[in-house]
Amino acid sequence: IKWFLNNVWGEFVKKEPDAQLYLAGRHMPQWLKKTKKQNVHIIGEVEDAQEFIRENDIAVVPLLSGSGIRIKIIESMAMGKTVITTMIGAEGIQYSEYENIIIADSASKMVETMRKMRKEPKEAERIGQNARKLVEYIYDNKRIIDRLLIFYDEVGKDLKEISYIK
Repeated sequence: IKWFLNNVWGEFVKKEPDAQLYLAGRHMPQWLKKTKKQNVHIIGEVEDAQEFIRENDIAVVPLLSGSGIRIKIIESMAMGKTVITTMIGAEGIQYSEYENIIIADSASKMVETMRKMRKEPKEAERIGQNARKLVEYIYDNKRIIDRLLIFYDEVGKDLKEISYIK
């Protein structure tokens, strides 16, 4: 967030002065709570994360380090939101760029992409809907269980074909 606020937000809001940024999360650091950046609203911990996501248009996740699947990215995608993130943010997610997620690894690309999504709400909606379909297809619990059952069935068949010698 510090990188985003220092390198992206200022440039973006110069070109889009009516844009608003809402930051939510548990245990916000003091420096962030005290920020005086233009059009930045520090919400802190929200009672209902899904309601917060629903109320906002685009999820921007400028991750520069870390590993593992990003649950908040998946959650935003599942709710049909366009997600703009970095390659690191998208690690572990089976995505197609500009089909169901947008990758922006530089400040200039993030500014450009955020502006484009604001100017082309139909495109943002298309990407968000495709993101929802992707999550339903890949991350839906029932589908995961169905794929596991098929896998176990195949492994069981393979085990029956193995001969054992003592």
